[in-house]
Amino acid sequence: MYAFAVRLDEAHRLLEESIESIASIALRCGLVSASHLGSAYRKAFDRRPGEERRNPSSVSTTNRIAREIGDVATDPVAFASVAWGRCALSGGG
Repeated sequence: MYAFAVRLDEAHRLLEESIESIASIALRCGLVSASHLGSAYRKAFDRRPGEERRNPSSVSTTNRIAREIGDVATDPVAFASVAWGRCALSGGG
């Protein structure tokens, strides 16, 4: 749910700011593997983690979802519902 979006935001930040491997970032953010991060990241950001590292987009999952749902972003329950639908993978969240 919302926690999964937060994990992806942290992975996004680390991809932009660190030199850690994608596998290390995945584990650090609570994902089971680099492959899991890759799948979730593509779903949330429409690009692969390696592409992010080469050409940062500076758009977090939280900000992207907030733009999609507008005022609902101020309602944590509604926000979590949208975040879950947008970012969750089977077994994730």
